Amino acid sequence: MMLSPALPVKDALRSLRTGLAAGREVIRPLRSLVPPPVGGLVDDFMHRIDRIGLRVEHETSRAVHSMLDHSTPQERNTWTLARMATDPAGPTAFAERLYFGLEIAFERLSLPSELLSEMLAARAFDRTLRSTPPPGDSFDLAAALLIEADAGMFAPPPPFAVRASAADRRLALFAVMLWLLVDPDDDPDEQALLDICIDAAAALGRQIAELPDDRAAIRRLLSEYARLI
Repeated sequence: MMLSPALPVKDALRSLRTGLAAGREVIRPLRSLVPPPVGGLVDDFMHRIDRIGLRVEHETSRAVHSMLDHSTPQERNTWTLARMATDPAGPTAFAERLYFGLEIAFERLSLPSELLSEMLAARAFDRTLRSTPPPGDSFDLAAALLIEADAGMFAPPPPFAVRASAADRRLALFAVMLWLLVDPDDDPDEQALLDICIDAAAALGRQIAELPDDRAAIRRLLSEYARLI
């Protein structure tokens, strides 16, 4: 397994950024409850949090770029699950693409964002490939990863953070797994392709939410819709 050294750095800095954002949301309602002089102090404190958040964002980008090497996948929409399963950089590519896709899926579905740990995701990908019996094909791999992701790829939330429900996470994960199954050569616009997969998941809604942790059942649904896109 080849993991990028940037993964734990990204996880740590994103956790800090998420904690700052959650703290800001806790403080925000106080602004309307206090008299003007104190309100000014609240505003100043919130601005300070914003500046720290921007600094963390900058440091995340700088640290990650400084650590990137030839072992870190740089391609954008050429990574499908089929390729990831056979490439030494597959676990890192999976983690990065899953994070990218989930950020968009949570926003498009108007769901509270959950912080995916790229390190946990990469390890889970490698562990799933090495499982006994191994996944039979890309659809089976996607089903196994969806169950694994829902159970143990997300970082613990900071205090006061609003969390997505298990059903909401399953919906977003299904959309992204569907996206990773579709051959990007059929649609080189990865954003448009991801949007289509998110719309498909949203249309299925309750059917996805009620899916048991059954690889065969999840595989059937993923296979059915991936072939329609």
